[in-house]
Amino acid sequence: MVITEIDTVFNNVHAYVREEKYMGYNPYDLFSSPYVYSIFSNTRNLSVALTQIHKISPFNFRRLLGIRKNHNPKALALIISALIENDFESNQNEIKHLINWLLENRSSTYKEYSIGFTFPIKLSFYSSEVNHPSLIITLFVAFCLMDYYEVSKDQDILEVVLSIQSLIETHLPLKEDKNTLCYSYNFEKFSEVYNATAKIGKFYSRLYNITEQDVLLTRIEKILNYLSENQRDDGSWKYIKGKAHSD
Repeated sequence: MVITEIDTVFNNVHAYVREEKYMGYNPYDLFSSPYVYSIFSNTRNLSVALTQIHKISPFNFRRLLGIRKNHNPKALALIISALIENDFESNQNEIKHLINWLLENRSSTYKEYSIGFTFPIKLSFYSSEVNHPSLIITLFVAFCLMDYYEVSKDQDILEVVLSIQSLIETHLPLKEDKNTLCYSYNFEKFSEVYNATAKIGKFYSRLYNITEQDVLLTRIEKILNYLSENQRDDGSWKYIKGKAHSD
């Protein structure tokens, strides 16, 4: 009975996202409005406040502001993983179509693969222009590509995953000592946000299952030590250590 209900929900959601051509609105998409961007993009505090008002507003002003539905790379990555888990063979053409979109719309900032938001984003500790590399979004894409590689053994896809490994090891700030290792949330300067390091730990553990690189085991152990040392007594973590700003 439960499985049937899950299948029904999956099929309904799947039909909806296909009908919408995999596009939608985002809670933080205010600055994809050409009017808002041209007037407020250089006013940091006001930009942050307007973004939050836009996020929680009970009224949808997007059409009035000229905000269009757009693709969200993180959402596409989650959809791909769900389609692979649901029925890889039946969904194969759709999966390839979505993966191709992710590959074709990569960021051009680095030679290694990365991807970011499809709209400018203004938050209190993070801001980004269109398709500037986002570590978190890039990692979600990496996870779906590894899902795809595990069932397809497509070597071209593995090369993209290895390119993301090179991106992290070449461009991402980190702090490391004898026992611990943590990575930055941002590429431009060090910003200590725990979920960034945790997600890289997940990436390395999944990558080890594919490539068996011994160096990854040391990194995973140090990441686990770092997360353990910063875990609260109740089992939780703060979101961010200290203050971090994108400016």
